Amino acid sequence: EEILASQQRMLLRKGIPHDPVADAEMARLFTSHLAEMERWLAAQENFTVIYLWYNELLSNPQQALHRLDEFFRRTLDVSRMAEIIDPALYRNRKSE
Repeated sequence: EEILASQQRMLLRKGIPHDPVADAEMARLFTSHLAEMERWLAAQENFTVIYLWYNELLSNPQQALHRLDEFFRRTLDVSRMAEIIDPALYRNRKSE
């Protein structure tokens, strides 16, 4: 929903009319594509995947970045990375 909201705002800024039917279809396609990619990644013996959620990165950056650092075998400057996370840039939050 948040991705679609961001896309809608971008289209409106460009003067392209909003089509709610297209939104529903795009949400369905996006969800289907993500599920397909997750299945494909799980089947790859030569891939290691980490799922890092944007909301987690904003709400608990140290924990999320620590997981990322472990994934890359402790080669990241987590403190410097955490300094650039700006929750104010999270403009298209899902309504609670």
